[in-house]
Order: sequence, then structure tokens, then C-alpha cells
Amino acid sequence: KVIPKIGQKKQFGVILKLTPKRLFSLVAKSSLKRSYRHRNKSNYVFKMPFGEEIPRTNYGQDSIRQKFTGYERDAETDLDFAQARMYNKNHGRFTSVDPLLSSAHIKRPQSWNRYGYVMNNPLVLIDPSGMYVCGGTEKECKGFESAVSKAQEALKKLDPKSDRYKALERALNTYGKAGVDNGLKVTFGVNKNNNPASTSALIKDVDQDGNKDTTADNPTGRDITVNFDTSKNDGIADYAIALAHEGSHAADATDFIGALPINIGSEQATQMFANSPLNSTKYETETRAYGVSSSVAEGLGSSSLKIGPKGGNSYEIWNSGWSKADKITKQANGIDKVLAEPKSKGGLYEITKTNQGVKLF
Repeated sequence: KVIPKIGQKKQFGVILKLTPKRLFSLVAKSSLKRSYRHRNKSNYVFKMPFGEEIPRTNYGQDSIRQKFTGYERDAETDLDFAQARMYNKNHGRFTSVDPLLSSAHIKRPQSWNRYGYVMNNPLVLIDPSGMYVCGGTEKECKGFESAVSKAQEALKKLDPKSDRYKALERALNTYGKAGVDNGLKVTFGVNKNNNPASTSALIKDVDQDGNKDTTADNPTGRDITVNFDTSKNDGIADYAIALAHEGSHAADATDFIGALPINIGSEQATQMFANSPLNSTKYETETRAYGVSSSVAEGLGSSSLKIGPKGGNSYEIWNSGWSKADKITKQANGIDKVLAEPKSKGGLYEITKTNQGVKLF
């Protein structure tokens, strides 16, 4: 899915100011479980988790149009305007299908209900645009946004004319803007080999007609998922490094997918799969990604960045004490050692310049 819109109106546990005189706050009431209290002088409105209104007693008529999660109520249809479509509070469903095709995820069966509201879990999730659901917890979504900000903070510390700046900028830009179906989804959960993050890249061809599915927001036809296991991150700086690292992988995949012709079964496409330098080897894409990781460490003022499995050998790919003349060489040597480490010793790749591993596609 696309990146969560952090900072939108939440259903529970926060106070939100719509105007200086209007506040939303949580009501603790066991008989209603979790519900809203809308305060406007003496007016109160109680709502159940899916937005169903509970009749008020002795409070008069509420004239505020912003209702459930801030959706604006249409008086004629009694539906709520959720930006991309209308929401029916009485049914707990949208009145039309989700226009964001990439919001469905194979590991979350509820996401395939194209009319459903927040995968039938309104106590935890929100849908501020009617297009997208944050598949993680509130903590995970906020953490992701914080990591993006941290990586951008690192970018600002680098020389804008340097290759390191350009590589990091490319990695961050590939995530795109929140709420835009650009073909990149961010998810949360356990990764293979217990890695803190992983990237999987496909070519979008939903109807399997042999042609890339492209849109104005996803002109390359990419179908990329970046998954984070936030329990593996040791602080926000570590998260920012992982985010930028995976962004580099996503950017590599995007460049190749974008270069392919629409007909991915054509002879031209076949030749590109076999021979295009954009179809990077494992060695090439990991070398770039770890270079981006070191750039984040540099930008955040870290004294050192070492990479390696727990209990195994770790190798330094950044040290603030390196001279300018030695920086490129020592970083390259450190990355080569990380990639060449035998799997029998806990290494993740066991690849070298002469044995570069598989290609992206």
C-alpha cells in the first residue's frame, strides 16, 4: 500500500481541533466500548466504532457537518464524504469499490473486500481518504513517518552536488507521496531470515495479458512491496537507514521496469531481461543500497556504521574519522566484505565482483 497519511484524524485516544470552538475527544464508557464525544458548547454526539450514531437525549440538534472521523455528512443521502468515495455509517461499508487497486494484499484477506471499511477493524485503523488503509498499528505508521523524516534530515546534511546525496535522494523519492497509488506499497511484518526490511518487485499485469498496467500515478507499471519488521530496528536512526536501503532497491527495480516496453512478452523485452544493465545483479543493487545506508549514517553524524549478523563478523562501511581521500575506498572494501561473507558464517549474500549473483528479474 501507499505510505500512510500520518497526522490525520484518529478515531480514538486523541483530541482534535476542527475550529477553535470544536473538539473531538475520547469517551470512556463501558457500555459503548469506544466511541466519540463531539463537544460544541452543550452539544454531544456519541458514535459506535463504525460511525453509527447513538440517539442523544436532552441535547438538542447537532448542526456540525463533520461527523465520523471528520468525514463531512451529506444531508440528502445521509452518506459521509470520504474524499474518493462515500461511506455508509449504518452498513459500515463504502458505497463503491476501492479505486486504489494496490490496497489489496495477499496476506490480508479482508483487504480483498473492496467495499469494506478498514478491513473490519475500526478500533485500530482509519481510512482518511476512502482509498487507503494503514496496514500496521498506529505506532508502526507513526514510526515509518518518523523514519522518513529522519532520513530526509540526513539528506540535508550532505553536499547536494555529491553522488552520495543524489543516491540517497533517489532512494527516498521512490516512495512517493502518501495517498498516491504509485505502484509501491509499504507493509509491516516478519521478513524472511528475520531481516529488518525486505523489498519484492513485480511488474503490474493484473489481467495477465502480457502488457504492463500503467496509470498516470504509476507510469512505470511497477508493483513493489517494501516490508518492515520494526522490532528489528534499534532506534529511529537504524530505521531510517533500513528505509533508505530498501528505497535504493525499489529505485533500481523501478528504473528497469520503467524502461521495459508495454508488451513485456515482446522480443525487445526479452532482450532487456537478458542484457540490460538496468537489470542489476544482486551484487550491484546491494552495493548501491549499502552505499545509501552509509550516507544516512554520515548525514546523521554517526561515528561508525558496521554491518553483520548477530554473533558473526561485522564490517565497517562508514566511519566519521575516515579522510576524504580514503572514504570511497574504505567504504567499498567494507561493503565487499559484507557481501562476500560466507553463509556458513552467518553471511546473507556470499557474492563478489566475480560472482555477482542473480539479477533483479
